[in-house]
Amino acid sequence: MEEIICETNARGIRVRKSCMACRWKELTRASGMRLCTKTGKGVRPTSTCKDWEMSETMRVAGWSQGVIRDKETKEVVIR
Repeated sequence: MEEIICETNARGIRVRKSCMACRWKELTRASGMRLCTKTGKGVRPTSTCKDWEMSETMRVAGWSQGVIRDKETKEVVIR
């Protein structure tokens, strides 16, 4: 059985260290194939390599980036 390796982002959320959360992944629209932009090879979502870096989406996961405003007064209710 393969060992699952995780890294923690700035908000303390554990992110699995694999191609599905890598900065270098790219999905082709035509075939839906996953490619590594560093190596140019096709990869599986659970693959891991030495060039792995956390994607921007995973890096900011857990951070609130918006506000909730009152419909009538437009006053910020929750920041």
